[in-house]
Amino acid sequence: MLKNIFKYETSPEIFIEDLKSKPILKIFSNNGFILIKNFFSSGTVKKNLNEINRILEIDKHSLTEKYMSDAVNRNPFFLDFILSENLNFLNSTLLGKDYFFLQTYDIHANTYAHQWHRDISTKTGGNFNFLPDIPHIIKYAAYFESSNAGFFVIPGSHKSNVKNSLFGKDMYKNTKKINYMKSFKKDEVLCLIPDPGDLIVFDLRILHCAVNLDESKKPSRISKKFRKKVLWPSFGRKSFLGESIYQYYRFLRKDFGQVKFDKLSEKKLKKKVYFLKLMKKFHLNTLNG
Repeated sequence: MLKNIFKYETSPEIFIEDLKSKPILKIFSNNGFILIKNFFSSGTVKKNLNEINRILEIDKHSLTEKYMSDAVNRNPFFLDFILSENLNFLNSTLLGKDYFFLQTYDIHANTYAHQWHRDISTKTGGNFNFLPDIPHIIKYAAYFESSNAGFFVIPGSHKSNVKNSLFGKDMYKNTKKINYMKSFKKDEVLCLIPDPGDLIVFDLRILHCAVNLDESKKPSRISKKFRKKVLWPSFGRKSFLGESIYQYYRFLRKDFGQVKFDKLSEKKLKKKVYFLKLMKKFHLNTLNG
């Protein structure tokens, strides 16, 4: 396999053997994401894939779309990943030694969110700046199966609204030029094509989406070869913002995956949203104050 196509130190694509020799915090802060190749061994990929198929009750060749939230509380098997040495190294490097597991850990099988979005944003979908200007909330996409799956990002959009006109738009209707790793540029659409065993870590504020790719590596709804199994845990820095998001996910966790959204659940959710608004208001007053 060819080594990193970038010849300079701040590449957003690195190989697992170089993980501890690269300026991870600088790379992440500049781009808002890092793609780590071969993060998982082939044996680990196989074990996780078997467990994902088992817990979702799908055949290993199935193209069925399935989703499960709160994976770690449904099956302790998935603790191994979030407690692994390399993940702890990444979390400690990006968030500091005292970091939170944010109580959100999803499993996705053959699903994709093809509208451009941020996992945390302003009401209008825009970016907002964290103070101090360091990573506060991060998310992982751990790929254990990946065939014709594209993960699209706008590098640098975790600190910028330059491309916010894309927010909410369908990547399948994309008219922008698509760059791949060899033509990587900030503020332009970049397509990452992860292989099984790869790991993407990204800032929750970054503009991103996921789509099915055709044989020419372009977004396509009609390809029948799309297959994807991904784990999505999130972590936060020990700060007011990190604590707020931790409490938000902790409160919402019981509502995830409910078959019926009854009146009691609706009442609880309204209280949780109100609490989050209070925390946000306090945080803004603190920043201004």
